[in-house]
Amino acid sequence: MTARGYGRVACALLVLALLLAGTAACSEQTQEPTDDGTQTVRTTRAVPSSGPTPFPGGAGTRTVPAGRPPEPVRRPTAPVCEVEAPATWQRALEQGLVAPPDGEQAAVHLVAQDGYRLVRYGPDSWRSELVWQDPAGAEVTVQQLGETDWRASVTGASFDGRNLAWTLSLWEGTEDETSQLFVWDSVQGGRARQVGRGHLVGAPVVADGVLAWVEAGADPLELGGLHTYDLAADTGAVAAAGYLGPPAEIGGNVVVADQPPEGTTGTSRLVSVSLGDGVPGELPIAVDPAAGVGWLSGHEDVLAWSDRRLAGLNVWQAGDTAVWLPEVAEGEGASVERVAVAREVVAWTGSVQGTPGVFALDLRSGSYARLVTGAGAVSAFGSVLVVGWAAQDAPPRQAVVETAALERLPTCTDGG
Repeated sequence: MTARGYGRVACALLVLALLLAGTAACSEQTQEPTDDGTQTVRTTRAVPSSGPTPFPGGAGTRTVPAGRPPEPVRRPTAPVCEVEAPATWQRALEQGLVAPPDGEQAAVHLVAQDGYRLVRYGPDSWRSELVWQDPAGAEVTVQQLGETDWRASVTGASFDGRNLAWTLSLWEGTEDETSQLFVWDSVQGGRARQVGRGHLVGAPVVADGVLAWVEAGADPLELGGLHTYDLAADTGAVAAAGYLGPPAEIGGNVVVADQPPEGTTGTSRLVSVSLGDGVPGELPIAVDPAAGVGWLSGHEDVLAWSDRRLAGLNVWQAGDTAVWLPEVAEGEGASVERVAVAREVVAWTGSVQGTPGVFALDLRSGSYARLVTGAGAVSAFGSVLVVGWAAQDAPPRQAVVETAALERLPTCTDGG
């Protein structure tokens, strides 16, 4: 999958046709005016060539031992199996259904831990805008999409308790197609700031006032960059360069896959950059060079990804010396596509035994269950899953599920 492909596949939850070291470095920053009067921040910085690797889930940094990381192996656990989703899981989906106002089209693109939501209204309704909605339903408009592109799609969003960041894909399918990155201060309010524009890959990551995103080159063979931007200090840097995929956040670090473009040869690796000090390093785990990394997701100390062949699931927890390869893509036509990590649940879209759907692996039990059948979408925000699916003879549907409240799936021994 090319860098541009990641951007197109990103987070349009309701559009279900889509499946829904520390060396010194100098930097230079300029600001360019945009058509809507906002300022676009442009930063450049030399990338440190080496240094200690930020280690997710641990304090400080940890140096990666020299030599090749260990090969991916299976954990010595009970066999993985598919089980029936408990009634409590099905009730959680039903109770979490998103109910747009009558006559309106709405999609949830982010859910914060305090219950606030980023909702996109339109484009096929009387308004086209992004709103910040509190748990009681009160709304604040953060962006009028009709002023930029009525049919603009949200391709990813992130929230750190104060700062809300999101990417928009504009004028899709035309020669002017591009992406824009915005950030909005939920405490001060006011107008959203545009901080990036170009070939943006996946969703942005914002944590503790530091924003990170991947910008690919205009050509698939051109190197891209992982950008970081301190919102309070108004300073930015290019923390890593390579053929980078969409970013994920784990333990205060942003992680990206750096791998050769499809059709070329080279080494695939996972690069971790500390959002605290911007020091990059390579995670002490191996990526199968034949499989590579497809969609990447993380939460706290868990990192999971599909491979580029969309044929397998990979799970790693900080402190492990090996990648777990649970056999979840079984049967002819089986696949693992988009992956989302929420607490101890790893969810994905794909197919099992030839039937598509949205699935969830419970790391506590080592078993997985089908959440919905048919074309679907899934995203994770902290411990919350947002699941979307196509409804027969009805508009697509979404449900917001708090995984912390879910009971453990049955194990393969007692329920498989």
